[in-house]
Amino acid sequence: MNLADSLILTIALMGDLLPGNVLKNRIPPDSGFILFEKVHKFIENSDISFANFEGTFEGEEVEREKEFRFIVPLTSIKGLKKSGIKGFSIANNHIFDSGEKSARKTYEILKKKGFIVSGLKGTWDTLTLRGIKVGFIAFSVYDYTNNLLKEEEAKNMIKELSEKTNILIVSMHAGVEGDSAMHVKDKFEYFYGEKRGNVKRFARMAIDSGADIIFGHGPHVIRGIEIYKNRIIAYSLGNFACYGGFNLEYPRNISFILKIRVNKKGEFIDGEIIPLVLKPPGIPEYDKEERAIKLLKRLIKEDKLKGVEIEKNRVCIIYNKNNLYEK
Repeated sequence: MNLADSLILTIALMGDLLPGNVLKNRIPPDSGFILFEKVHKFIENSDISFANFEGTFEGEEVEREKEFRFIVPLTSIKGLKKSGIKGFSIANNHIFDSGEKSARKTYEILKKKGFIVSGLKGTWDTLTLRGIKVGFIAFSVYDYTNNLLKEEEAKNMIKELSEKTNILIVSMHAGVEGDSAMHVKDKFEYFYGEKRGNVKRFARMAIDSGADIIFGHGPHVIRGIEIYKNRIIAYSLGNFACYGGFNLEYPRNISFILKIRVNKKGEFIDGEIIPLVLKPPGIPEYDKEERAIKLLKRLIKEDKLKGVEIEKNRVCIIYNKNNLYEK
């Protein structure tokens, strides 16, 4: 290993993941690894990788007046372990679909299986790679999670964790949902009257407070990417994978894996977009039409997002014009 390798981390980021739903009898075969068969090669060679776990493991039964409930079969844990994904946000609107006990059980199961996990109120996680201490904290817009709507509290949590780590990764589950939700706007968003935050304001506040990498999910469509103070913000990575349960009409069936390289300070070096298309019932594979890349180019331009360009070639490099390698 040369000196440069010891100072650089490769991180893979993905969007929403639903590995089955027992309420709809959607239990994937092969312990759920079918969801990752065609994409785990893009994930497994990363130092760290994260997705949003959009659900709660089966357990406590709670009657809830909710149109969509995502109760994940426990059998899927084997597929998750084989997927190459190393960490999960559980800060979202489905982690409490079977109540508080099941939410806590989901957190504990994932932790016991060796995953990096954050999302329930007050939780964060850390790991050390090649002498670099990495922190992870996940936010959503609900009080049972780390709540990004409570800006001062969120800022203090980010500052505290930043002081304890070399690189801090922040996940945010926020913003409106649906086909018309692809644009990033510097304003507060509402979804059927529910407060969904100002994602641009939160992401920049997080970086100002010490965060280094921000990635978002929740809109179930992709949003653009930008660089702010030499740190990367991916506003929404769309639907990563599901075994039934997500609307997969275009553009919700288009997403991407974002693989980035950062230096030991968390500064963005470069990256790669792996465009995906979800085939029914929601299994991702490489999209030869590269529709996510085309969408990202358009969204970056239309939303006037700064600091990144997408070079059109086979692997679609994302790069910052400033050289951010260690001098």
